[in-house]
Amino acid sequence: MNYSNSATKTGPVEQSFGTVDYPELAVVRPHDMTDYHWRAMVDTIPAIVWSTDPSGSNTFHNQRLLNYTGFSREEAQGWGWSKMIHPDDEAKHSAAWMAAVESGGPFECESRLRRFDGEFRWFLARAEALRDENGAVVNWYGTNIDIHDRKLAENALQRSEAYLSESLRLNGTGIFGWNASNGDLFYLSDEGHRIFDLCLLAKPTIEHLAHKLHADDLDTVLKHLSDAPSRGELNFRCRLVTRSGDMRHVHVTGHSVPNDLCHHHFLGAVSDITERVKAEELLQKLQSDFAHASRISILGELTASIAHEIAQPLSAIAANSEAGLRWLDRANPDLGEVKDLTGRIVTNVRRATDIIGRIRSMATRASPIQELVSLDELVREALLFLRHEVQARDAQILHHLAVSDTLVHADRTQIQQVIVNLLLNAMQALDGSPVRNITIRTELDGPSTVCFSIEDTGAGVAQENLPRLFESFFTTKSGGMGIGLPLCKSIIEAHGGSISGHNRPDCQGARFVFALPLADGISEA
Repeated sequence: MNYSNSATKTGPVEQSFGTVDYPELAVVRPHDMTDYHWRAMVDTIPAIVWSTDPSGSNTFHNQRLLNYTGFSREEAQGWGWSKMIHPDDEAKHSAAWMAAVESGGPFECESRLRRFDGEFRWFLARAEALRDENGAVVNWYGTNIDIHDRKLAENALQRSEAYLSESLRLNGTGIFGWNASNGDLFYLSDEGHRIFDLCLLAKPTIEHLAHKLHADDLDTVLKHLSDAPSRGELNFRCRLVTRSGDMRHVHVTGHSVPNDLCHHHFLGAVSDITERVKAEELLQKLQSDFAHASRISILGELTASIAHEIAQPLSAIAANSEAGLRWLDRANPDLGEVKDLTGRIVTNVRRATDIIGRIRSMATRASPIQELVSLDELVREALLFLRHEVQARDAQILHHLAVSDTLVHADRTQIQQVIVNLLLNAMQALDGSPVRNITIRTELDGPSTVCFSIEDTGAGVAQENLPRLFESFFTTKSGGMGIGLPLCKSIIEAHGGSISGHNRPDCQGARFVFALPLADGISEA
C-alpha cells in the first residue's frame, strides 16, 4: 500500500501482518488531519476496518485485512470479500449481511476468515449505517475483531458443560444454586428440572419445589432449609410426587459458597435415588428372609433341646395334677396340699408358656421393632434358651456382667438371634476339645458403646479363613449354609454397630466381639 506525500518518513508502524511506513504522524493534530492521515490511522487500528456503499458492496478495506488475507485491494472490492469467508460460514454471513442492508439495522455476525497461509480464524464482524439528513443510508462502516482464542475457549467450555451435563443426566444428578438470604433459586440445571418434574421454560422457585414434596416430608425439608445458613450445608433425603402420581426419592446435598454480597449462597446437587432406595428395600427384605431362614435352621438344630425344655414343665404339670387328684379322692381331702399342688401346676404352665413364647419369637417373621433392651438380659435369655444344649455338650459357661447398665435401642429378637448364633458356634467349636469352656463378657467400651464378647477353648479358626468369616455362603462346617455370621454382621451393622472375629492371643480358641451404641444418657447413669 503506497501513499504519495512529500513529508519525510520518520519510521515504520508495525502491524500484525506486515509493516507500512508513514511520515511524521505524531505531530499531526486531529483538526489538521487530511484524508491521508485518517487512512493511516485506520490502517494502524488493531482491527480490520471496512466500508461499503448503501447496497452492501465493498468500497474500502484497511491494510490490515489485505495483509491478513493476502488479497489485493482490487480482489477485496465489491463482493470479493465473500471469498475470504469459510465455506461453511459464507451462507450464514451473507444472509445476515443482506438482512441488515435491507432493514438498515445494525449488523453482527461471527464467522471464520481465511488467512494468507490457508488457516481460518474466527472474527466478529459488526457494522452500522451512516445516514444523511433524510435518514437514507449513505455508507456502511464496519470492523472485524479477531475472537479466535475466545471462540476456542468458549467451544471448549461448551464441550465441558455438555460432557458434565450428560454425565450428570446419566448419573441422575441435577445442580442448583440457592440464595438462602431471600429464598431465590437462581439456578437449576436441566436434569434438576427433570427430577423435580418442572417445565424447562419457567423459572423455578422454592414454592414450586415445595408443592412437589410428599406431604409427610414438607416440615422436615423446610426445617433443613431454615437451618442451612447456620450450618453452612445441606444434606437430607425426601420424597417427591410427580404430576403422574409417581413417587421419587431424592438426596439433596450442598454447601455455602462465598460471594461479594455477603449472601448465603448455596451450590448443591439433587440426586434421583429412587432405584437405590428400591434396591435397599429389596435387600432389606432379602436379609429379613435370610434371617428368618437362619432362625428356622437354628430351631431345627435345637429340636432336641426344645423338646426337653417343654417336656420338663409338662411332666411336672402331669405329676402335680395326678397327685392333686389323689388328694381329692381321699375321704378327707387335704385342701391345703391340693392348693399347693395347683400353685405348682400354674408355675409350670407359665414356664411352658415362656418356652413356647421364646420359640415363637425366634420363628416369627414380624418386622423389626426398636425398643430399649438390656444386653445382659438378652444374654441371660439366650443362655436359658440353650440350657439343654449347654448340658448336652457338657460346656462350662462363665458370664461376666457389665458393671453398669447395658441398655441399647435394638430389636430384641434380632440381637438375641446374633447371641444365639455365636453361642451355638462356640459350643460346636468345643467338639473334640478336652477343655470345654466358654467365656461371655458384656462391658462398656468408652462412654457411648457396649461390647459383647464370646471366647471358646476350641481349635480356633484357620488363619486363611479369618478374612472370609463374614462372607455370604462361606462355611467351614460340614453341611453348613454359610449365612449365620453374614446375617449377624448385617443385623449388627443395621443397629449402628460392628462385629469382628479372630483367634485368641494364646491360640487356644476363637473370640467374637460385637459392639453397639448405648442408648442416650445410659452411660452417665
